[in-house]
Amino acid sequence: MVIDTLISSTRSLSISSRPSSPAESFTSSSSTTSSREKEPVFLPDEVVLQIIAYLPDSEDRREWRLSQTTLHAACLVSWQWYNVAIARLYNRPFLYGNNFEKFVKTICPSLNAHVRKSDLAGLVHELNMSTLVHQGSKSTTARLLGRTKAQLHTYVAPQANFGINCLAALSKCTVLRDLDLSLVSEAMTYKELSNTLRNLKDLHTLAWPRSAGKFSTPDTPVRMEWPPRLANLRLSGDLYALMWNDVNPQDGRPTNLPPGLTNMTIQHCALDLRSVKLLLTLAGPQLKQLSITDMTRFPSRQPSALDEILDLCPSLESLAISHTYISDGFALDESPEILPYTLTHPLKRLKILDVGADGFDDRIGASDLEIWFTDGAFPFMENIEVHFCPGYYPGDKEKKNWSMAETLLKANAENMGRSSTGVSVELYRAF
Repeated sequence: MVIDTLISSTRSLSISSRPSSPAESFTSSSSTTSSREKEPVFLPDEVVLQIIAYLPDSEDRREWRLSQTTLHAACLVSWQWYNVAIARLYNRPFLYGNNFEKFVKTICPSLNAHVRKSDLAGLVHELNMSTLVHQGSKSTTARLLGRTKAQLHTYVAPQANFGINCLAALSKCTVLRDLDLSLVSEAMTYKELSNTLRNLKDLHTLAWPRSAGKFSTPDTPVRMEWPPRLANLRLSGDLYALMWNDVNPQDGRPTNLPPGLTNMTIQHCALDLRSVKLLLTLAGPQLKQLSITDMTRFPSRQPSALDEILDLCPSLESLAISHTYISDGFALDESPEILPYTLTHPLKRLKILDVGADGFDDRIGASDLEIWFTDGAFPFMENIEVHFCPGYYPGDKEKKNWSMAETLLKANAENMGRSSTGVSVELYRAF
């Protein structure tokens, strides 16, 4: 609100410094000289920059869109405001159905970049096309990638309008750091994906396309040429080509996983429990962060499916996992006594999802956490998030048990010589 007021007041003072349209020129020529009675107030660029800096740079879509609207208004105040705000406006454009065509015409004024190109294309650092459904075409997507490739650091591909012809343009975005292909519905071969990724030397984060390797078979093996700096891998969809080509090659070759891999997300995959355990056995020792949720082929009546996950991932610092994949055997044996490896495990953050989704009695609960921290398990633990499934929320007695678990967690931190500030057990209700 303050930003809008500042822009409005400054616009009223500085409007005469903005280049006028033919219609505005005609109106001003026939008006009285009262419009020239007051000279526009000049603000130093540093002040304008400070005003623009107050705009939130949030991942929240509502705030993101509001910031874009305000930046657009700032660009209309005067040439000075335009020069200050335009880079921020195009750095991370908010694209949706109504403005996408105008954005394309601005960035790609001509089909041939050698005939006419836009200087604004070099300002685009993040291109998020996830909200687009039927707008544009695959050729338009390829053209946008071609024009913005020089400074493009983050790209999220659309579902329908990303195809094989876009991969060539994508491979030329050599400064790309974050790439999200998880929404892409068109199938691509494993070799085509490998040929694209090998050129992205600075790529740090990759969201796997859900139909990658759909036409591959174990008889036509292709090794993935991983980007050397890839550290964060988000897996979803059809992963069989990845499994038989790189994780567990059928021809006897060694496992081929990104050497710098530290973060992995496995979600909405068709892999069964055995395949996931094999993947964790091979990749687990180097992982620092791991998330496993929404696995369609996991056994629904086996509450201890991934109880040994901490043993497979001895360096894990952050874990997000569905409540239905682990039991009280996650950290306790049948006695129940604390499992030895939990006494030195570096786990700091644990997020338990879908709590209350079934009626098993041996799922992890507040009483288990009390045993953990009473007996000294997870000495480095800082935060536990408990996300309840829709329609379930604990009663007063259960909430009191979770509160007791938090008290023991804080005491555990103090016993290790750490501050208990920020150490917590947080409960989240699903709406």
